[in-house]
Amino acid sequence: MKLKKRQLRQLIFEALKLDLEVGDVILTGKFKNKRSVVKELGVDEKGQPTVNGRPLLKFRIEKLMPQDLWSSKSKDLLKKGEIKENMKITKKQLRRIIKEEIHTVSLSKGRDLDHSKGEGKMTRSQLHHIAEYAVVLHDMIRDEDDLPEWVQSKIAVAASDMGKVKHYLEYKLLRMGEDVV
Repeated sequence: MKLKKRQLRQLIFEALKLDLEVGDVILTGKFKNKRSVVKELGVDEKGQPTVNGRPLLKFRIEKLMPQDLWSSKSKDLLKKGEIKENMKITKKQLRRIIKEEIHTVSLSKGRDLDHSKGEGKMTRSQLHHIAEYAVVLHDMIRDEDDLPEWVQSKIAVAASDMGKVKHYLEYKLLRMGEDVV
C-alpha cells in the first residue's frame, strides 16, 4: 500500500496530537466510567499534561520532563550521543512507527493479499457452498461404496487445491504478522 505525502503527514500528526479541548467529556476513574467535563487543560511541575488539575496519564512522557528527572539510562544515552537533547526520534524509529501505523490502517480497511479489492466476500460465499456440498457428499457416500474413478479424481483435486490455498494464506498472513487460526 503506497501512501501519499499528505496521508503520511496525517498519520504522524494523529500519533502526536491530543484532540482534547475545554468542554469535552472524558471518562475517568479506575474503570473509566465516571463522566467528567474538561474545565482546564494544563501541565504539572514535571511537564506532564493535566486535565482539571489531575494527571492525564498514568505514565510519564520523559521528553516532556526536565532533564534532571530523566531516567539514568536516558541520561547515559544522551551523554553517548545516541539520543538528542530534545529526544527526537531517529529515522529508523520513524520508519518502524509508520510501518506499524500502515499495518493498523490496512487491517481496518481490509488486508491486501496481492490482488484487487472485494474478492474476500465472494470467496467466503463460495467456501460456504463448498462446505455445504462437502457435508452433503460426506453423508451420501458410504465407506463400502464403489465410486467411478472420475468422482474420486475430482474430489482429490478439489482437496489438493483447497490445501494449497490454505497453505498460501497461512504463510501470507504469517508474513504480515497476523495470528493464523
